[in-house]
Amino acid sequence: TREPGDFVAGPHGRVREDLARAEPSRELSRLEDAESFARARRAVAELPRRQREVFALRVVQELAHAEIAALLGISEENSRAHFYQALRTLRARLGPDEP
Repeated sequence: TREPGDFVAGPHGRVREDLARAEPSRELSRLEDAESFARARRAVAELPRRQREVFALRVVQELAHAEIAALLGISEENSRAHFYQALRTLRARLGPDEP
């Protein structure tokens, strides 16, 4: 019989049996989430100014395009256009699963 600390053959050599069966830790999941968040923040920061403003107002402040248009002195159509261009740029940079 094996003990929890016994070594077993794994795909990358010998590893402890309890480690071979371990699920990814919450810390690893948090790290991946933090890295993903940092990548998204950098990508948003690299957007052109107007796209970044509209994106932030729509996503963070949850404003309607009419409200964004009034705040920025642009038309609702321009607000929509800037928002969707920002989304297209972010998806291209981050992949379709991020924003």
